[in-house]
Amino acid sequence: MMRTGVYKRVSTSAQSRSGTSLETQELACRAAAEEAGYIVADEHIWRDASSGAER
Repeated sequence: MMRTGVYKRVSTSAQSRSGTSLETQELACRAAAEEAGYIVADEHIWRDASSGAER
């Protein structure tokens, strides 16, 4: 099986509440990867929860 990584990101708290939270993104990415014949190791999951407005 091939391996892949997941990068998940939210930049506003509204995204977290509207169904695009980091958790829902990870679940969707893992499902898509599995369907395509990939596995995602936990160490290949990256998250970013920051806002460009805060920088």
